[in-house]
Amino acid sequence: MAFVGVCTASLADSIAFSTAMIGYSQRRALVQATLQSSIDEVKSSALTSLPLDASNSAALPLPGGRTATINTTLTRVVGKNITRYQISASWPESRGTRNFTDTMSFEVYVRGPDV
Repeated sequence: MAFVGVCTASLADSIAFSTAMIGYSQRRALVQATLQSSIDEVKSSALTSLPLDASNSAALPLPGGRTATINTTLTRVVGKNITRYQISASWPESRGTRNFTDTMSFEVYVRGPDV
């Protein structure tokens, strides 16, 4: 009976851990898809005109009651037909009793139309 109890407790702990990791993976996938979509928009708009310098911050609701903060920065490269696009996201996560801030960031250089 004790053996069955230990096995049941281990199985329950494994299921709880697996469920938490699935939620974490889903949140990361959603953040990555959102950042990639934003990069694709900037790349597409750069085909007609090079984006101007700008900074922006936005909130993205995530499953599990969390919110990601997304920061974007567009910076033209002096003397070039190129703009640097930086995008990053940060959101709260937890594992067991540990709380931390997870982040994801990308940096892309886009070229404007040839003149």
